[in-house]
Amino acid sequence: MSDRLDQSAKTCQTCRHWAGKRFEKTGECHRYPPATYYSSQGGKAVFRWPESPKTGWCAEWRRDEPGVSELAENLALEPVGD
Repeated sequence: MSDRLDQSAKTCQTCRHWAGKRFEKTGECHRYPPATYYSSQGGKAVFRWPESPKTGWCAEWRRDEPGVSELAENLALEPVGD
């Protein structure tokens, strides 16, 4: 099976909320804040985004338009006015 994916497909890999590396099969969905999980070793709280396969899908898919992710990151770093 090829690692290439149809970029018009409504899958996690083509969604603006998904964060994954090109050659890995899974990534993280950043649509909502991270969920809290409790470690079985020590009972410590761990915050993680849900993991999903790049070929997965959901009803909240949004196109990952060029520049949108970068713009959002830049806006998040700008100081708020007085």
